[in-house]
Amino acid sequence: MCKFARPLLSLVIAGLLVGTIYAQDLPRLCIYFGESTKYITVDMRKDSAATSFSIVRQDYESDEKKEEIRSRKDNEAEPPIPLTNNFFSTKKPLKVSTVEKISDCVKLVTVAEFRKTDFKMPERARSTLFIFTKKLEDGMFLKWDALLMVTE
Repeated sequence: MCKFARPLLSLVIAGLLVGTIYAQDLPRLCIYFGESTKYITVDMRKDSAATSFSIVRQDYESDEKKEEIRSRKDNEAEPPIPLTNNFFSTKKPLKVSTVEKISDCVKLVTVAEFRKTDFKMPERARSTLFIFTKKLEDGMFLKWDALLMVTE
């Protein structure tokens, strides 16, 4: 590991924590997913204190398209295009009885709606702050406050 990687990673995590703490009650876009939702990967630590969400961008699902994008990395004239939108939550999810109880949700969309190339963020939603919701078998919902990970 490069000597700058560890301090840089610490700064990124600290920034995420601060961003999550100060993001309370700001209007955000809510993204709903279920057990069988395609094109989203959810990775949660065993203690559920940190969760990452990765949504594959529309038109980048096929292996051929992924290989085409990866081959562009060798061409410095064209910057690489991210294949996914990545989000990170540093808190345990909250359990809520209905999606309507999430007061800071400007609009609720499915993963499929969010992936569309013509999707427009609602005006009142902050562009890097999101809420992820998942319906449980008992009818309750889990709610995560998440931050969009910016890719350069």
